[in-house]
Amino acid sequence: MLTKEQLMIELTVDPTKGFIERLAVLLPDQNFELNELIGLTFYTDKQIGFRAAWLLDTMMLAHPERYIEHLEYFAKRMAGVTNESCKRH
Repeated sequence: MLTKEQLMIELTVDPTKGFIERLAVLLPDQNFELNELIGLTFYTDKQIGFRAAWLLDTMMLAHPERYIEHLEYFAKRMAGVTNESCKRH
């Protein structure tokens, strides 16, 4: 099972083409908690925050039906976004 710490490492290493798409497939298979990913979009390291937002965006657009139960939490947290790069996603 992928931990939050392991995901943070994955989000900081030099990205290769398609790494976000690969992570978007991996996280559901690893039963990674979506609210943890939402929390990472607020991480103080702006690169991690941006890449977490990009990953979240990719996952939710690919299979929105999987994440309906998380929409309320997601909507509540959106107002707190301060990372300008994350606001794009």
